[in-house]
Amino acid sequence: DTTITEALKLEGDARDVIRAVQHARKEQGLAPSDKIALNIRGADDVVSTFAAMIEKETNGVLKENDGTPMQVELDDRNAEFRFARLA
Repeated sequence: DTTITEALKLEGDARDVIRAVQHARKEQGLAPSDKIALNIRGADDVVSTFAAMIEKETNGVLKENDGTPMQVELDDRNAEFRFARLA
């Protein structure tokens, strides 16, 4: 079956968010072991469904922070994320 379900779209969006966060982490010189506070806006359905996967793959904790806002293009919308290294 090649039907793209809503669940598959959400998983693809979650992977796009993870890729964008990982790229931004690398650009800012963070090591993979550096833990981050991560906030995502404009993709509540993605976050509520895939929060555990996003946290695990980004070595992050979903919570408010004062990091620089960055954009990620998802399947049918744009979302914003920001992160800050945790001490």
